[in-house]
Amino acid sequence: MTDLESADSTPKVTCRKGWLLFFGILEILIGVGAGLLGLLILVVFLFAERLPTGQIQPGSNLRFAVMACFYGGVALFFLAAGIGTIRRRPWARILMLVASSLWLAVGLMATLVFLFLWPTLSRGIFEKAPTTSGGVMFFTLVLIGGTLFSLYVLFPASFLIFYTRKSVKAAFVQGEAGERVASHRPLPLLALCVWVTFCALGTLAGLAVNVQVVFSIILTGVPAFGVTLALAAVQGWLARGLYRLEPRAWWGTLVFYLLMGVSGFVTFYRIPISELVERQGLDLSGQQGAEQILSAIQSIMPGLMVVGNLLLLSLILFVKRYFRANVLPPGLPAIG
Repeated sequence: MTDLESADSTPKVTCRKGWLLFFGILEILIGVGAGLLGLLILVVFLFAERLPTGQIQPGSNLRFAVMACFYGGVALFFLAAGIGTIRRRPWARILMLVASSLWLAVGLMATLVFLFLWPTLSRGIFEKAPTTSGGVMFFTLVLIGGTLFSLYVLFPASFLIFYTRKSVKAAFVQGEAGERVASHRPLPLLALCVWVTFCALGTLAGLAVNVQVVFSIILTGVPAFGVTLALAAVQGWLARGLYRLEPRAWWGTLVFYLLMGVSGFVTFYRIPISELVERQGLDLSGQQGAEQILSAIQSIMPGLMVVGNLLLLSLILFVKRYFRANVLPPGLPAIG
């Protein structure tokens, strides 16, 4: 019997309800903020035709709709997690553990990219406003970096530390008095399922630009539409199979992301990002410093693709242990 199969096996550690209330309210506030942002984007989408010509680039309406749906989904997630945390529902803790782990991993990579682009951003700001003093420019970049650090590192790290505490785990288990508290999926497997599902939805969102690139071959129109739907469908099927512990889904996930990793590396190595941006209908020709920033991103993307895919493949190989026996694992591994 694992430590989460019954309340009796959980350490009797007290947890102040005030902290549960604090983090629950924080998650609700994040959800409200994401919802307001999604609502703002939706308003822009609905009234885009009334804006003066040139304010919004052609084809942006669908992008606004996709962004509004994304922030709406984020809002619903954090509202549910916040309410679940306040009510001490174990599923809320599991959701936040999985989400904050993925959030932190992506955030650390985004922070490293920002630090790499720091010199290029500094030059871009100076070229756009040559009269700007060094102190103002430094303050601007520090403000941007601090905001990104808070959103992508500080918040997820705080959630991860909080939800992995033994006292917090005990509080959530004891919150379900009289009910069996068990999860039939280990956290690493859940994290992989969530990530593959997120990638499927992200691929589907690519229909907004109707451009797809596979092994440096740029597709547009009907071919891009078909390939995008196929890639999204495959990833959706893989996520379902992984959750059901189907061995063929694990092998499919390994092969699929190996191929996609090679495809991404070849694409960013051979095709300039500026060309991909233009194919998506974005015009950055009149913006100062855009070419320098795109060039800097171009130089780091192949390496970033390698690192990101190595991390993903490591996770895929790690969860292989759950597919060796054709039985469900009894519960979550001990955390905290």
